[in-house]
Amino acid sequence: MVEIQCPATAQRDEQTPLVVTDLPAGTRTTLIARTDGFYGGASSRQVFDSGPERTVDTGSDIPIDGDYEGVAPMGWLWSMTPERDDQTSSAIHDEPVTIELSVQVEGETHATATTIRQPGGAGVHLQSIESSTVAGEFAYPSSGDPCPGVLVLHGSDGKPMTGVARLLASHGFAALALRWLGDGAPTDVPTDVPLSYIDDAAAWLKGHEVVDSDSLGIWGISKGGELAFAAAAYGDWVDAVVAVSPSGLIMPGERPGSATIAIDGESLPSLSIPDGPPPENGLEMTHDLLDASDNETLEAATIPVDDTDAPLLVLAGREDTVWDAVALTDETMDRLASADTSFPANRVVYDDAGHSLRPPYVPHTVGTAGGTTVGKATAAVDAWDRTLSTLGQLSNR
Repeated sequence: MVEIQCPATAQRDEQTPLVVTDLPAGTRTTLIARTDGFYGGASSRQVFDSGPERTVDTGSDIPIDGDYEGVAPMGWLWSMTPERDDQTSSAIHDEPVTIELSVQVEGETHATATTIRQPGGAGVHLQSIESSTVAGEFAYPSSGDPCPGVLVLHGSDGKPMTGVARLLASHGFAALALRWLGDGAPTDVPTDVPLSYIDDAAAWLKGHEVVDSDSLGIWGISKGGELAFAAAAYGDWVDAVVAVSPSGLIMPGERPGSATIAIDGESLPSLSIPDGPPPENGLEMTHDLLDASDNETLEAATIPVDDTDAPLLVLAGREDTVWDAVALTDETMDRLASADTSFPANRVVYDDAGHSLRPPYVPHTVGTAGGTTVGKATAAVDAWDRTLSTLGQLSNR
């Protein structure tokens, strides 16, 4: 009897190739995956030749037709396409996602199975935090032993990165997905965000009983990456830094004379705003700002991350359409290369990825942040492995 071998449940970042056994030899076998959990409805379809072994294994077999090419163990998931044409946002995985699998041979269904993709491990606690000094979602392992802490910073959309925090907790970290923008935060716009708010959140995290107060890292994406750089440069509590699609230069704020970040009520020096009409997109904005800023302005706006003493990882996609994170971290990497630092500092640029380098595995077929489907899926796996490796150094301190 034809059978689909897959786990009943798996953690979001767990690679789980699908294996189909006891097929008729040498037949065209169609593998279909469908869910309501992504995009409000999405599916993928791949056709394989069962061969003389009478099996299909996405971990080693190349489809002869379908939604992806080449060997891709998780292609059945990341190639899922929305069933509605109006879906443009990236897939979100903050809740369990049930995926229905089926195998068809010559148009007839021979086997079905169900797998549930969990946003985190079973032993993770998630707690909403609302206090006078901090707001966000706190995820931590159930072991009870003090573990390294990670402050997780969202971008300018104002949505706490709960999924990232929960997944980090599944890997042994206590992670606070801070809300630094919007309700409960010090500002509604990414302008003059007080760096003291980030420091207060770190102090709250360090003081929690499940956190090893001597091991605290920071993860930030986009504007959150800019904040992560600043926290590491101007604070003394950061022991590891992961900045995803960040700017290593302080960006102008939304008010004249303001900046993204402020210290003691004073805007940090930022890039110069050019004269003329507003840019049409993020890439044009990036290069307009850089072109309008002379060397002195660039020097002043560069966040002095070489002043920190922590492992640093920068992740960027060359096809980023939100802003040019590669250009916005060139000064940072040049500064680190010329400085006599005692810590590892690395930048990884993914040629076919865009702005949203979030953890695997989710569909990557739509989104407005740049990159190809295969490029985004491949980069997500490598970027997450490097993230866990960098933050893993917290345990060695």
